[in-house]
Amino acid sequence: MGSLRVALEQQILETDWAQAQFDQLNLLDEKRLRAADHVRAYQMKMARAFKKRVKPRPLHVEGAAWLMDLDGNQFSEPTNVDQLKRYYV
Repeated sequence: MGSLRVALEQQILETDWAQAQFDQLNLLDEKRLRAADHVRAYQMKMARAFKKRVKPRPLHVEGAAWLMDLDGNQFSEPTNVDQLKRYYV
């Protein structure tokens, strides 16, 4: 259904036109909710697929080093020792 002018040209009552517009808006809300459910289901499916392939590896304290910058400020996260290069002074 088009605009009110088109409805008047077709001799449709204004109340019928308003009801048709209201029904169209309800259909849009239902479509929007269905799309949101579809997106949520897709995201859950992708998360499950990702978590299936990821194997957690713990960070061992013996193999970690706390790095500092030149001012002596310690970084907030430890770094694995095998990721560091040896530097001899």
